Amino acid sequence: MSGQSPATTSGSRAEATAKAFEAVHRALGKNQRVGLFPEGISHGNAQLAPLKTGAARMALSSPVKPALVPAGLVYGQRELFRHNALLRLGGPIEYDDLFLEGDDPVAVKALTGRIRQALLPLTLHGPEEALQRLAEDLAWLLAEAPRERADLETLRLRTQSLLSVLAALNEEERASLRSRVDDAKGWLQEQGLRPDQVGFPYHAPQVRLWIGKAILHHLAALFIAPAALLFWPPYRCTAWLTNRLTDEVDVVATYKLIGGLVFLPAWAALLLSLAAWRWGLTGAAAVLTLAMLAFLSLPLLERLKEDWQAIRGYRHRAHPDAASLLKAKEELLSAFPQLR
Repeated sequence: MSGQSPATTSGSRAEATAKAFEAVHRALGKNQRVGLFPEGISHGNAQLAPLKTGAARMALSSPVKPALVPAGLVYGQRELFRHNALLRLGGPIEYDDLFLEGDDPVAVKALTGRIRQALLPLTLHGPEEALQRLAEDLAWLLAEAPRERADLETLRLRTQSLLSVLAALNEEERASLRSRVDDAKGWLQEQGLRPDQVGFPYHAPQVRLWIGKAILHHLAALFIAPAALLFWPPYRCTAWLTNRLTDEVDVVATYKLIGGLVFLPAWAALLLSLAAWRWGLTGAAAVLTLAMLAFLSLPLLERLKEDWQAIRGYRHRAHPDAASLLKAKEELLSAFPQLR
């Protein structure tokens, strides 16, 4: 057996790093934009991962001084392949004093710290995970829309505004608040409701409009159902395999995408071969048509889920426990007026 020695591997990495630096500096010299992810990993933690020094080193060793513009990402439901995300840009990071030092280790460390501080207010990351989770849960609990469809900028602002207030609470007060939030979240999960559905007035014109749309969605589902069932096996196979390979929320969507790219084409090729063998070009064309209809069933399925979610909300509009939750929400809003 043969393999690379540690020295060879280290040399390859150094060569790859040098080429990356050269490419970035060449792009900056042409006044082009370069995007970097200084954490170097993808994760779902409440805290920023320790930043790599590459971004600072590239900037400080550049032949021309580039503007460093921090960009933060806020996700809706990151475990879903189709979800919304917010990209927010901050002001340029000042580092004139450090650029004169070049890529000196002290200057690199200082600039990396400035990059980290510039990223924090643009994201839902914070210095203390428990505090960050509590702030985000509070902001979500008082949201006017479901998390995956929420105004993520409002969610970010609410979360950031709560951090300093929550940090000022003592441990007993924070534990009591955490308990109340968990109780509210537990009740919502048990009932299958979203926070915005509790206390929603459900005016008659809105209900009539929703009923009309829901009927159209279900009629369309009946039409597309045969195609969706035909392509259901690879869909379920991908979900089954993903659930057994990982439970990390940050990579579930990635696994589903990779699985779909493998199983769906293989399944479609199998069906095409069988149909062409049995019915010729007509059969192959029918399979292609069904494949397109099955693809349309994915967004339709999301609409149907929203319809049934609305049904649950309407059925629970007069639930006896809803009044106590509404009272708790009002108390929270009184305690934290910045959430209004």
